[in-house]
Amino acid sequence: MIEQGVDMTKPVRREPTKGRPNKEDSRQSITPMELVQKIDGLIESGSLIPGQRLIESDLMAEFSASRGIVREALRFLAGDGVVEILPNKGVRITKFDRERIVDMVQVYWGLFRTAIELLVSRPLPEEAIAALKTSLDATLAAAKVRNKALIIEGLADYHEIVVRYSGNEYLPTLLKKMHYRHYVKQEGLQTDIEIMLDTCTTYTEIHKNILARDVDTVAKLAAQVSVAWLGGLRQETA
Repeated sequence: MIEQGVDMTKPVRREPTKGRPNKEDSRQSITPMELVQKIDGLIESGSLIPGQRLIESDLMAEFSASRGIVREALRFLAGDGVVEILPNKGVRITKFDRERIVDMVQVYWGLFRTAIELLVSRPLPEEAIAALKTSLDATLAAAKVRNKALIIEGLADYHEIVVRYSGNEYLPTLLKKMHYRHYVKQEGLQTDIEIMLDTCTTYTEIHKNILARDVDTVAKLAAQVSVAWLGGLRQETA
């Protein structure tokens, strides 16, 4: 797909404001930030993949957005590193190399360990306990049939529940902006299945100790998982 007539300035990190209607296109049913969230969601779900081109006219038609709204949303996403604006070539979803994925996973595991420690340090509501158990059961079921994709989905769900109930309102936003779920899923599919099965076993212990509110043991187990995954990724990078 080829980008049509884009001549945008250097991307900046700023929150977009509502675009102004013009004579050529008065469609204003979506704001730039709403469009940013829509594109973020498509990347998160895997509907948009790294390296894929984004065509201005397609986005305008699909989301009933003006050209100005689309361009402002894309500038914002470029400022966050989600997309790349290429001179005379248009816009594409950023494609991370393996080393950058390793860096992202390293940061992610640090944030996740923080979330776990915060979660365990406070009383767990019943809905959090039930959600964690449902997610863990789905992950273990996927492990029994050695389904990598479903294991990754189950672990990602478990992580999101931990983060959601950690009590830190900024953590969910931060992890979402990393698009960790999508990129980790892409790399996780290349991870040795035995590492993933060991991870599932460890998460059974993590879950028990979360319920027991044993912060130290949970932190140690989470560190073991992160070392195993990072080790696997680094071997693939070498």
